Order: sequence, then C-alpha cells, then structure tokens
Amino acid sequence: MRPSTKSLKKSFIDGLFDTGAKITDIGIAPTPVAYFAKSKDGLNAYGLAIITASHNPAKYNGIKLMFGETPIMPETIKKIEELAVNERFVQKTGSYKEVDVFGTYQSHLHNLTGMKSLKVTLDCGNGTNSLCAPEIFRSFGYQLDELYCHPDGTFPNRDPNPAVYSNLSEACRQVRSAGSDFGVAYDGDGDRAVFIDNTMHNA
Repeated sequence: MRPSTKSLKKSFIDGLFDTGAKITDIGIAPTPVAYFAKSKDGLNAYGLAIITASHNPAKYNGIKLMFGETPIMPETIKKIEELAVNERFVQKTGSYKEVDVFGTYQSHLHNLTGMKSLKVTLDCGNGTNSLCAPEIFRSFGYQLDELYCHPDGTFPNRDPNPAVYSNLSEACRQVRSAGSDFGVAYDGDGDRAVFIDNTMHNA
C-alpha cells in the first residue's frame, strides 16, 4: 500500500527468483489474509514475506517474515543479514505465479461464525483492509458506516496506528453521529484493531 512498496516488492521477488525460490504472489492483502493463505489455502508455502511497516507512518517500510509455523526469531534475522552482507547466494532460476485468495478467505470466515444484523462504523484508515473489510462485513449482514475505506498508502486522514487514542477522533464522532452499535478502526496492514463503543468520548 505504501509509496515504496512496489519497488521494494519487485526487488525482493527478483532476488528470490534468482535463487530458485517458488514464489506465489497474493497481491496487496491484509496481513491476516497472508497468514491464512500460507497455512489454509493450499499454497503449501514454507516461507511468508509481507512488504509492510504495519502501524508505522507512511515513510517507513519493511519486510515481515515467517518460516514454518512460527514468527521469525532474532537469530534468524541475524543469519539472513550475514548471508546478505557476504553475498552468499544460491544461483538458480525460480518460478512465479499470482493467485487471488480473498474469496476463499471470506468463505473461511463464514465457516467460523455467524453475525447479527448490527450497524458498524468501519475505519480502515486507508490501509489494506479497505480492499476487503467492507465487503466482508456486508456479507455478514452488517449495515456499514464507512470511514477512510479507500486504499491510500500515504495515509492522508490519520496515522495508521489506531492504538494511539488521538488517531480515533473522527471514528469516535462517527460512531455516535451515525448511531452505530460499535466501531472498529484498523492499522495499516490490518492486523491490529481497536473497537469503539457508542459511549466513547472524542479522542
């Protein structure tokens, strides 16, 4: 989503390809969708890489890694750094394909739970959840009051960290003015959420 993501992702994929990796690209997706795709969508992937700076401001970017079924550990990060600095790379030709996992992810959520008909203020913060959260909420029968639900990696309306109370000012106002039962505000890559009830004061 961020301005630097396209070039960083391309360089990362090029590097993997040139070392023989089998790459499956799921496109722009929230972090929970990426975790789901790795473990549940039949991709049989050992590794996962997400180009993201999560809840940090738009000028930052990075790579979130996962090997096997556990988050990456500091010693593994150190080893990757040493391999990169010493240019100890295998030279092979990899493979590349693109897949769409959103439909399978939505079906998975429906298999987990059912929802009541409620009115929700949904603050996607212009992050990656803008691409799928409104559709998923509606599929459960929610009536939506949308706030910042169009993707824009410069985050023009608020900082992408919803855990900072001052970033929830507009969401708090919207919950009350729209008469919503509750509100939910997401971070930049969709793996953090803050829930707002209809009595919360302005941030």
